[in-house]
Order: sequence, then C-alpha cells, then structure tokens
Amino acid sequence: QIPAFTAAVWQGYSRFLLVICEDEDLGPDATEAGIMGTWLTDYLKRTPIYDNADDALELNKPYRKNGSINLRAADLKGWLERAYRERVPQRQLGGMLRAAGCTLNTEKMGGGVRSKRNTTKSIWVVPQAYWPRAQLKREYGVSDEST
Repeated sequence: QIPAFTAAVWQGYSRFLLVICEDEDLGPDATEAGIMGTWLTDYLKRTPIYDNADDALELNKPYRKNGSINLRAADLKGWLERAYRERVPQRQLGGMLRAAGCTLNTEKMGGGVRSKRNTTKSIWVVPQAYWPRAQLKREYGVSDEST
C-alpha cells in the first residue's frame, strides 16, 4: 500500500519521476494518423483508381479528379475488414482519416453506371503522401527514387 503524502511531498516525488523517466518513440504505427497512413497507402496500391467520378462514386471506389485522389469511407471500411480483419466504427474511421490529413468534401453525381439519379455523396480527399508511386509518376512525373 502506498502511504499518504502531503501535497508538497507528492510534488517532489512526481518531479523526480519526471526527471528519471525516458521517452520512447513507438513509431508512426502508435498513432491513429500513422495507422491510417499505412492503411491508405496499401488500399490505394491494391484498389483500382477510376478516372470517371460518377462511375467510381456509384461503385464506392477511389477516383482521380482535379489533381487529387478521392475516396468513399464505405469502401475503405469494407476493404479494412477484408484485408486486415479490422472493424473500425464509421465515426472512428472519420477521425482517423482526418488525423492523417484527409479532408471531407461532398461530390454531386449523376448518370453513372447503375443510376441516372442525381445525388450528393461525402468523399475524402487523400493527401499526396499516401498516393501510390505509380500515381505520383502519372500525375506529376515524380520518379521512384525521389519518393
């Protein structure tokens, strides 16, 4: 059992403990942003990236538009369950995407593969840091050596 200390004595002990403790770097996978970054990179490497936004949105697949890669959280969520056996709640997934630097936007769509109806979908814009190298080369002429 820990004896009771006065506030002044406890402050002395707590300062001492902070002095002797060592910070340990646990790497990027110790943060939600780091985990999501790994997942995004793998997802975008293994998932076809569409050129037509309407077709991609109807199928919930990632697509290129205006120099960015956009994705739907629903497809990423399903992919995580299949590829990593990770069941991430939608709210947590959104927080992790935001922590990784993704931004949430809306996209109007209509006249795609399955439906001719106009609608609006929520999409996430993915930072270039997570794009596959082949995509960076295609969009910006970046070589494998410089990434």
